[in-house]
Parts: sequence; C-alpha cells; structure tokens
Amino acid sequence: MPPLRAAFALLLPFTLACSSPPEPAKSGSAKSSSEPAKPANDPVTPATPAKESKRKPFKVEPRAELVAKDVPPAPTLATTTLAPTQSGSVNLPEGIGVVLPHAALALEQGLLIVGQAYVEYDPKIRATEIWQFQSFVPSAGEPRTSKGESGSIRAGTLDGEGGALLVGSLGVGMDARAWVGRVGPDGSAKAALPIESLGFSDLLAATGGGPQGELAVLAGFSDTVALLRSIDAAGKKRWQPALEAEGMLQLRALARLDDQALLGVGSLAQREGNAWWVRAAADGSAIEKGTVESLDLEGSGVDSNRLLYAITAIPDAGLVALGLAKRGVVQDHDQVFAVGFDRSGKVEWARAIDQVRATQVRGALGWQGAAMFVLEVPAGEGRALALLRISGSGDADIRVEQLEGSEGKRSAGFVQGAATPEILIADTLGSLSWQRLAVSP
Repeated sequence: MPPLRAAFALLLPFTLACSSPPEPAKSGSAKSSSEPAKPANDPVTPATPAKESKRKPFKVEPRAELVAKDVPPAPTLATTTLAPTQSGSVNLPEGIGVVLPHAALALEQGLLIVGQAYVEYDPKIRATEIWQFQSFVPSAGEPRTSKGESGSIRAGTLDGEGGALLVGSLGVGMDARAWVGRVGPDGSAKAALPIESLGFSDLLAATGGGPQGELAVLAGFSDTVALLRSIDAAGKKRWQPALEAEGMLQLRALARLDDQALLGVGSLAQREGNAWWVRAAADGSAIEKGTVESLDLEGSGVDSNRLLYAITAIPDAGLVALGLAKRGVVQDHDQVFAVGFDRSGKVEWARAIDQVRATQVRGALGWQGAAMFVLEVPAGEGRALALLRISGSGDADIRVEQLEGSEGKRSAGFVQGAATPEILIADTLGSLSWQRLAVSP
C-alpha cells in the first residue's frame, strides 16, 4: 500500500466513522405519536434482538505521538428547550443493535431517516460490519426500516419530484466504493444510479438546485483526489473537474451561490489537515481553490490540524463554513472554527469559536440572519447536542446552547424540506426513537 494510503487507513476510523458510543435508549413501545390511525396491513419490522458479530473486531490503538496534549476543557453551555413537533419509535432490523443517523428528509409522503447500522458500535474499535440503513415514517401508516448492503448512506438531497437522492458508499474501510441511490415520494427504493468504478471512494455530500438537465452535484473523494461531479437524472456524468494537490483531498459539504455556482469545503491532508475550499461555475469550469491556511489562522488561535465539515448560506448575506481543529489526531473533543465567505464565494474572515468545543458537526442551515449548526458536544462523562448560531465574525455574533434532554442522543441534523427549521434527534441503541424539534428564534 502506498505511504499516503497507508497513513489514511490509520486515520480513517477517526475521520469518517468516529463519534462517542451510544448510551442506552429509554424503554418504551414502538410507535409514532403524531400519526393518525394506521392501516393494519402496513408491515412494520418486528422486534428482534441483535445477534453477535461472527467476526471479532480489533481495537485501534493510536501511537502516543498522535494523542493530543494540553487540550482545553469544554465550556459549560447554557441550555435551551425546543418543542417537539413529531416523535416516533421503530424497532431495528434483525441483527442490528445500533444505528447512526446521518440525514433526515421530509419527502412528499413522509419522513425518511438514513445512515449506517452496526451490530454494536465503539469508536475505539474498527468496525468490520457496517450496513446502509433507512427508516421511513409515512404520513399515514406504520413506520418501516430496512438494512441495506454493506456500507453507509452519508447524505441526501431532495430531488424536486417528492423523493430524494442519497449518497454514500458500498463496502467497508479501504474497500469502500462510491454509491448513489434514489427513493420515491413514498420512501420506496428505486434502482441505484450507475457510478463507474472510482477505486477507494466515498460520497459525503450532494446538492440539487442546479441548471436544467442536472439532477445533483456530488462531493467526496476518490483515493487521494477530491471528487466533484455533476450528474443527470440517469446518473450520467455531466462534468467533473480535476481537483488534485500534494496530499489527500476530501470535499465534505456543498452550497449554491447566487449564480448557481458551487462552493465546496473539506480538508487537504498533508503532514496535518488544512481546511480547504473550492469554487466552481455551474458548468464545472472556472475552478478556484485554496486553503484557509493562507488566512494566517495561527494568529487567530485555531489549532493546526483543521477540517471543514459543513457550509450554509445566510439569507441576504454571505456563507459560513464550520470546522473542527485538533492539536493531535486523537483527543476527547475538538476546537470549533468558522470561515466566512461573501455571496460570490470569496473568503472574508476566519476565527476560532471558543464558546464551545465539539466532537461532531451534524448539520447546517441558514435562517433569520444566522448560520445554524448542530453539534455533538461533551457533557459530563458523555455527550449531548448543541445549536450554534453565527451571524457575523464578532463575539457578539455567536450564540450556542445545549439542547435540553439531548444527553446521550444522536442527531441527523436539520430536517431537509421542513416548512420551518427542525432538528431531528434520536436514541439509536436497540431501537430508533426520534423527535423533530422546532427551532425557535
């Protein structure tokens, strides 16, 4: 294995699949509390205890020099209570003990939750068995779940026809291959779109809203190269610019600019990780890229190992990307930092967000003059969820609050297609017990 790929194989568990282990879910029967009477003939997955994995996973023990030293403590956050608009619970498919939700989409006929599933999950153990996971809650009828092929569904976007396009990978570890699927308005799976072999690859984001003839633009990586590809409704490649650098490039999030151009953010792994962005015209031409390192983030107090995970546009203003920075490869929680862009995609500012530390960025949405982000944050000996709002580059423009009652829960971020902003949170151990929480001003 080439040295760069070998190094990435070591880091893979800490970048794509790492988060703290789930805490036990509260007991309760499987039901959806906001739905009308359900047809008796609509099937629901029966409760089945998870089976033990036949293949014993092995622990990842990082080298001492990869472990961060002198990590600042996590600040204590104020709390906020968000009102639930809908809730429900469904049993997991046979052989599944825990799921990690990555996206929630309001389809024409119900709510779709997607992610990845495990027999059991521990971030300190390299998983050898992972499956794609989907759960659909129809507007009328019983919820249902499905365990797909080996791999993960990492993101999704509404397709403009009442359904959604989903992206992720098939396979595990260095055998992962990019995958694209579609679901109809009723949550039923359509045939996967053909994606030619890209070698070791994964799709981490997708966005619609492009010019006529374009279904979506996909983002991720293929081996050491960042992947940015426009596809039509049949999955055929419309354009794909060459994005290469000395190191490993990954695109993790996309946003549309006013002229339908694309702004993507991610990471450039060299000796350390550099926050990285790319701006592409709507037809894939006029590529411009750079690292946030050029903004002299050392002077702003941002730690040296930086990755951008999410980006969103603020209505009638600019865009904000959010990332996590480390002092070492392995640490309990990370520094949060933000990068501001104008409406044309030019970098305007960058700064550390010292009011909170986090372990994951779970979603982004622009609303009422602010860029909002869902974070997983340390809470006591465990974790909780927090809502971060950024309306500018000053301290007074930052507001962060822990969600009341979110201790031990996971989040799929903001519900795409919801009439007003909502966050999906869930207990995911043994069953999927979820809530949609309305964001208040």
